[in-house]
Amino acid sequence: SMGGYGTYKIAFAYPERFLAAASFSGALSLEFLRAYPEDPRIPEFGMLFGDLTRLSGSQHDPLTWFQNAAKDPARLPRLFLSCGRQDDLYPINRMVHASLEKLGIPVEYHEEDARHDWYFWDREIQRFLAAVLGWRQPPGTSHGQHSSHRPLASARQGGNLFPTPLPVGPGSSQPDHPLPLRPICHHGSARP
Repeated sequence: SMGGYGTYKIAFAYPERFLAAASFSGALSLEFLRAYPEDPRIPEFGMLFGDLTRLSGSQHDPLTWFQNAAKDPARLPRLFLSCGRQDDLYPINRMVHASLEKLGIPVEYHEEDARHDWYFWDREIQRFLAAVLGWRQPPGTSHGQHSSHRPLASARQGGNLFPTPLPVGPGSSQPDHPLPLRPICHHGSARP
């Protein structure tokens, strides 16, 4: 939801800082705010974004990020986008996928019969980590379906994947191998 929005916002604003960015069931269009003027969250969105009538074309508008990024899409981190077909945000995610493709921005897109819930997000997080970190692909998925972006081995160097070393075994204080940059992902609401 808004976490997917925030993930893409920071990834498009600071592409050099991330290896990959994933939005699972992301609210990647703020046009829905106009459709629901009675939504009780409108005041909160107003505090976040300012005048909601001026969102279109602003720094908060995903379409603006996409259009700016299309000038040099090679700068972007590896992008992932997924949404369940029974999710209310499915039409938005389909539109975003089509917009990114039309602008020549590589994105690995996945959809399946699923809702806006943790059952879907858990699978998608596994799929994302498998693709970015080379972890074993989760059961029921095919490996390498979307390989249009640069591989991990050729990603820009700098920073570590995690802010502090992760133990890899008993008594270990360093990972077996350093990985470049940090993947970011967000999937929406809290676990029920």
